[in-house]
Amino acid sequence: MRRKKNLSILKILGILLVLIAGWFLGWLSNKNMWIAYSPNMQYGIWEIIYYMASVFAAFGTVGAVVVALFKEKIMRLFNHPEIVLLMKDEKYFSEDVDSEQQNPSSSQYRGLLEVNNKGNVPATGCEVFIEKVQYAKNKEKKLRDILDMESKKKLMWDAPKVDVPINIPKQILLFKIDKPNAYGTPSASDEQQETPCHLQLNGIKLRDNYSKKGIWEITYYISNNEIGHLRFKLTIDWNGEWKMRKTEMIDVLKVKFETL
Repeated sequence: MRRKKNLSILKILGILLVLIAGWFLGWLSNKNMWIAYSPNMQYGIWEIIYYMASVFAAFGTVGAVVVALFKEKIMRLFNHPEIVLLMKDEKYFSEDVDSEQQNPSSSQYRGLLEVNNKGNVPATGCEVFIEKVQYAKNKEKKLRDILDMESKKKLMWDAPKVDVPINIPKQILLFKIDKPNAYGTPSASDEQQETPCHLQLNGIKLRDNYSKKGIWEITYYISNNEIGHLRFKLTIDWNGEWKMRKTEMIDVLKVKFETL
């Protein structure tokens, strides 16, 4: 978003310079204005004021034209949202623990993205999408694009499009890993058989062969109505094991977050 904003500023400044240069050349070609600076001519104070007023009037005319043509873009330079993305949890993921249990353990690990607005107007119509997902079974393998993904690439949020007020952050789920057998009702005969953990991404459904363990590199972008989109990337390295608490899970689950 900042890059797009900077390009808009450069475009406006370029147009202003062209207009000013054009006016200046026209001003130099005006014989009456040129004569005003001739050392062989004498002018009274009112004539000098008249010529000076003509200069300011020309600047005013150019300024009025520029404002009329680029009013909205100029206003956006001063009034615009500024999206700031963070994953505030330590190691970029959190745990869901029932503290009332005798031996508290985690039932889910999840990664939450915090979307904050440090600008001076609300960011309206925000949406988050997955651009691409790359996967490798281990570090020795090369990351490759996953092409056979199920469902939409748009992440589920509080609403189809979310407004982010100034300095009131919104959170959105990026991924989660549920405890084995946290869902379903296994029969007594298979109590000892645990359903393998799966990495679950908000926005798409990974097939089993891509969700049990490995390295994932997910590229996202967040868009809004005001200033385009901002890209960010999440890298998840997980060996497929489940640990009862986050203090142990950080040894087998590594998460990296960066904006692009």
